[in-house]
Amino acid sequence: MTEPSDPKIDFLQWQEDTPYSLRSQDIYYSRQNGLAESRHVFLDHNQLAARWAALKDEPGVQFTIGETGFGTGLNFLAAWHLWNQFGFKCAYLNYVSAEKNPLTPDVLARAHRAFSEIGALSEQLCQILPPPYPGFHRRVFANERVCLTLLHDDAASAFSTLSTKVDAWFLDGFAPSRNPELWSVPLFRAVADCSAPNATFATFTSASQVRQLLQDVGFNVAKHKGYAHKREMCSGTLTLAGQNTENPSANKTGLPVSAAPWFIKRAPDCDTPIRNVTVIGAGLAGSAAASALALRGLNVTVLEAEQDIASATSGNPIGLSFVRLSTHTSAQNRYYLQAYLYALGALTGVFARAGIAEGDGWRLNGILRVFDDADEKRELEAFMATPQASYLVQALSAEQLSERAGFPIALPGAWQPGSGWMNPATVCRALLAHPNIRVHKATAAHCLAATDVGGWTLTTSQGLISADAVVIANGHSASEFQQTAHLDLRRVRGQVTKLAATPASSKLQHAINYRGYLTPAWQGTHTIGATYHPKRADTEVCSADHEENIAHLNSALPGFLAQNESQAACGGRVAFRCGSPDYLPYVGPAPIVARYIADYQDGLGKGQLKRLYPIGTCYPNLYISAAHGSRGITSSLFAAEIIAYWMLGGPPPVDTETLHALHPARFLIRNLRRRSTTPAE
Repeated sequence: MTEPSDPKIDFLQWQEDTPYSLRSQDIYYSRQNGLAESRHVFLDHNQLAARWAALKDEPGVQFTIGETGFGTGLNFLAAWHLWNQFGFKCAYLNYVSAEKNPLTPDVLARAHRAFSEIGALSEQLCQILPPPYPGFHRRVFANERVCLTLLHDDAASAFSTLSTKVDAWFLDGFAPSRNPELWSVPLFRAVADCSAPNATFATFTSASQVRQLLQDVGFNVAKHKGYAHKREMCSGTLTLAGQNTENPSANKTGLPVSAAPWFIKRAPDCDTPIRNVTVIGAGLAGSAAASALALRGLNVTVLEAEQDIASATSGNPIGLSFVRLSTHTSAQNRYYLQAYLYALGALTGVFARAGIAEGDGWRLNGILRVFDDADEKRELEAFMATPQASYLVQALSAEQLSERAGFPIALPGAWQPGSGWMNPATVCRALLAHPNIRVHKATAAHCLAATDVGGWTLTTSQGLISADAVVIANGHSASEFQQTAHLDLRRVRGQVTKLAATPASSKLQHAINYRGYLTPAWQGTHTIGATYHPKRADTEVCSADHEENIAHLNSALPGFLAQNESQAACGGRVAFRCGSPDYLPYVGPAPIVARYIADYQDGLGKGQLKRLYPIGTCYPNLYISAAHGSRGITSSLFAAEIIAYWMLGGPPPVDTETLHALHPARFLIRNLRRRSTTPAE
């Protein structure tokens, strides 16, 4: 008996309880027992149990699995289930998997329901599975110390843009005769390039062309008894001859301009492990960085200069988890979209771990968008016409918007499920609620001094503090250190307005975005805003700015103000967004400016694009997360994952081009190419 699946997943059919691909004319896993097949082929023949038994359970220790076809996620759940049996407290499992045709949570849940022993893990996966939208998707299962990176793309393309080293490969896909792109020369070359020394592989097939391709890229290959009715399968190890053992940072002749050596991750100068990290700043960026590192087993000390956490821009009463969707595929748009998609899966876990219930300072129940700007309307309508866009946004008529808002709205708009509103201080409190994190309030960091072993000594208002690594995440003050004085940080004044809630207005359940934004009532008030004044420096709340916010609200949503007994502001707050010239944050290692000038000025300034250049020299174990602008909630969470990548290694959560676009040295390089030694534009 066959039956169709989700109408959006038109390439899948159910044959009893086994998913079947109509495109490849093949089943996703063995009808006899898919979980047993995963264990036999991929776990056993990569010797994972023995290798994990020998793995040191220390901060920074990671094991990375790469998979060429995620499918139903059954291999991932089998590996996760085995990993949990070892009870690691510090070691981390990275699982990187490509999938060109991703499935939805309901499909995965049905595919897993026959395997009760992984039922709890399946439920966790399905709850935060990313939408079937192209690109990188990061999901962290913090309690089990497991990090899943899904690459919704062709496997060869996805792994060719990934900078990581895989310890064990699950070469999975439909049969080579039915799914040839997953058994191709480009893919296996990418597999070899992404392999760690002595990486292993296992696959269910023993087809001669597959064995030959694997041997051609440097793997030895052995045949074994296959699972159930399958006669043979194969596995193997990357040989010394096949290993790309050369460390780019040790390349004596340098790298070409096309490799962007100034943004490449340099191998550590010493082998001292990172165990203790100091994060400067307890706003959104600092709290998120502290959380990501604590979840990876590090001890984190957070220094906050003010009397309480979330005291600067992060001190606004309400913020939105939100993204402006666009068809333009610039690095900026890719970063903010991937950051938003990460936040959709991460925020519920952040609040759950801290025991903060929905409604207590946050709610992720979707955002309504009103088209009061013609350009934005055209842009979003173009996005909604693209494949898979319906997973992120749906068009709404004025009548549909009015019904969801609870008051008349004259304009059409859209619905973004999964978005929501939250109090930034509540977010920070949730992120910092980890036993590995200590927060020191009223403690300002004044200067940093490097030690001889790759660590740092911080001079603070409360004395000296030592750390193996430092993350600078204190907004505008990030450029006050000698090591980061080159950063161009822009201050943009913004003011929010509070409106007293009435019984009628308190019925509003969803945040609404227009040229400004309106939030549901929280603690007796609605928040609207925010003004945007880059040339103003006054810090006092201004009545003219309240009038500006109320005028924008009245233009887009006059029906809301008609519900209120009073249209006057009952409070407000001024804060200064911290941004950069290209509206992207600075996320990554802190460059040594003098070395960049010495290494690149002569060649890049003269347009010498054919010569070779050395790897960029950055301060050891010093990182930056700053200039998140008005998108701090979504951007900071994702930036923290990028900081963890730069500091500890493992798979990056974004493609290489986007990593480079965020690099704190990007304006140094741009200006050197323009024959300028001025650090910023």
